[in-house]
Amino acid sequence: MSTLNDILKQIKTDIESYIDPSNTSSGGYRYKTAIKDVKRGVYGSDECNQLPTVVYRLDYEERYNEMGGIGGNGIRKMFVYVYAFIQTKTYKNDETACDSAHDLLEDLKKFFYHDFTYKDSTEISTASTSELGLKYPLNLVELNVEILYNYII
Repeated sequence: MSTLNDILKQIKTDIESYIDPSNTSSGGYRYKTAIKDVKRGVYGSDECNQLPTVVYRLDYEERYNEMGGIGGNGIRKMFVYVYAFIQTKTYKNDETACDSAHDLLEDLKKFFYHDFTYKDSTEISTASTSELGLKYPLNLVELNVEILYNYII
């Protein structure tokens, strides 16, 4: 049985192992992004020296289902906020400037649904990119990931 901390640690381990252009996901998708760093906690772009960097933190958790057990036993749902910083590609055509952010967003979605150790208990509730264009040197990718796990006191 995995604890909340086990699952949070596994996110980092799995992202570092899977998301790379040399890998194909178990769903047959070839990753497009080479992740340079993965951090757990709260970090600003100025604290991310190697891009792209994926950052994640536990947002909160709640009771999902009581199993008729004793005390607080049951299934819990953790909400993990995942965000990443990636450099904007410097193309002359503004319409393609954010392609790297879109590729990273797609890589993260494919990862959580196909390669993450806890993929069978994972759902992505929202996902977005900040399309800042060529004037800004980096873009932001965001996902809200929900993971179910058994909790026993």
